[in-house]
Amino acid sequence: MANLKRVLVSLVGVLALTGIGVAPAASLELPPLPTVPGLPIPSLPTDLLVPKSFGGAVKAKPIEHPPIPRNPWVAPNGRSSMHNDPYSSDAYKVSGPLGKSLTVTSRVYGIRECATVTFDAKGRLVALCGGLEGFRMMLINPKTLNVLAELNMPGRNLASLSNPFTDLCGGSYFFLTDKDKAIALTTTNEVWEVSTTDKSALQKTNGWSLASHVPEGDCLVALTADWDGLVWFFSQEGVVGTLNRKTGAVKTLELGDGETVVNSVSADETGGVYAVSTHAQYRFDASSSGRPTVTWRTTYDRGSTQKPGQLSQGSGTSPTLIGTKWLAITDNADPKMNVLVYDRRKGVSKRLHCKVPVFAAGASATENSLNAAGNSVLVENNYGYAGFQSTLLGKSTTPGF
Repeated sequence: MANLKRVLVSLVGVLALTGIGVAPAASLELPPLPTVPGLPIPSLPTDLLVPKSFGGAVKAKPIEHPPIPRNPWVAPNGRSSMHNDPYSSDAYKVSGPLGKSLTVTSRVYGIRECATVTFDAKGRLVALCGGLEGFRMMLINPKTLNVLAELNMPGRNLASLSNPFTDLCGGSYFFLTDKDKAIALTTTNEVWEVSTTDKSALQKTNGWSLASHVPEGDCLVALTADWDGLVWFFSQEGVVGTLNRKTGAVKTLELGDGETVVNSVSADETGGVYAVSTHAQYRFDASSSGRPTVTWRTTYDRGSTQKPGQLSQGSGTSPTLIGTKWLAITDNADPKMNVLVYDRRKGVSKRLHCKVPVFAAGASATENSLNAAGNSVLVENNYGYAGFQSTLLGKSTTPGF
């Protein structure tokens, strides 16, 4: 906490030098930090210690993958959300760089990170970018990466944060609808509808307050749309709800005591919505009235402690759906984390299909969604990653892929 206070004091000092006022420490809420147009990501002296490039051009070798249907209420797969599609497959049809005539374009958008990036029908980036001061929706030119428009979201109260670098409340996840409307959570426990326009502008066109459905001190962390168009939302302390955007009706249920949600969620064409808590993997379905119901729940090994590199003592993955049958996550077991694959269908007597330990004993953890690759998954290791300082000046955390 002492280190965090020094970071905040340093940031406030920078703001003071630039003439930006800040609130008193008792209710520290920073104003939106300015974006410097056209500023590339600066190089570090340690960049000189590694080669500029190595290897050579290669031919694309795409992996055959089970088809992923498009949810009719959201933008096409590959454009709609952080994890590519409603299945959270992280499997893209576009090619990665093939090593021939490479160029790099980069931009710095102040002291903030754009965790969720989507693409509207014109190919422009629609991104939700978070920093110490809060979150901002940004419309970005896909070629130059220059900002075309910005919309400030409700800010953060830094005095109430334990660690602003790992806080997921109201700003990490959103999805883009079939009408190019961003459906996003806020730090004030609202759902915002933000529209892009032909004039390169962002505008809040609708909003729904969920404050009466979320206990004081709790916050919204994840959302998705099911195949009937209901918006499902999840709070950090385990409130699960549905929002009907046409009527404004909200229905909720609560998970077990002590269960928290810190990851994104998934949905499929059978009506299932899938979320992993710090204790169990869930499938939810909506009743005829739109109320969320638990279809099945299965616990996993959450280990004995929160490992370095984890946001919680539990799974660090969003549920990854594969084909019409499978769902994959990781647990938090000791001494090794396991990849778990479940049969996600209704009415199945054998839920767990396989369990595979990965990485070295005493040094395995992940906070990244699994990548689906055909009928396989890829998992990375970020054991020991405590923040950006963990990889500064040539340092590395525990490797593995």
